[in-house]
Amino acid sequence: MSMKSWTEEGYGAPLLNGDNLEDVLRFVIDHSDLRYDTEKAEKLLACENEWDANDVLDKPLPWVVAEIINRLEGTTVFKGYQDDGDTNQEMMIGIAPAYPWQMTEKDRMTEEEATEILNKYLEEMGLDEIADYFDAEYCG
Repeated sequence: MSMKSWTEEGYGAPLLNGDNLEDVLRFVIDHSDLRYDTEKAEKLLACENEWDANDVLDKPLPWVVAEIINRLEGTTVFKGYQDDGDTNQEMMIGIAPAYPWQMTEKDRMTEEEATEILNKYLEEMGLDEIADYFDAEYCG
């Protein structure tokens, strides 16, 4: 089996800063069907790290966050980036440029508009990061 790596560029920020995991998990609960499933919500809040949260959610935490932002904004371009054991890539939430024909009208936004949207949700998740240019590297 061969390995290949790829990079993706866009605008975004790290999803976790070391002490905001509970804020991110509360964001997921507040903006998803988990607010109606108290047992699963309690199980999620009991997670001590993002890997445990991935198991409870059945998919990577940043993917879930990106899905929520896309639903709330009526967009499809926000993406979650899971950290990769083969690189030093960190868990991120961001927006990567796409071809115009792959975007909805709502997806076509300026860098400033994308940054404003991301910063709004990053702040809600306990992050004081400002969305900025990123270059994510992955192996597979």
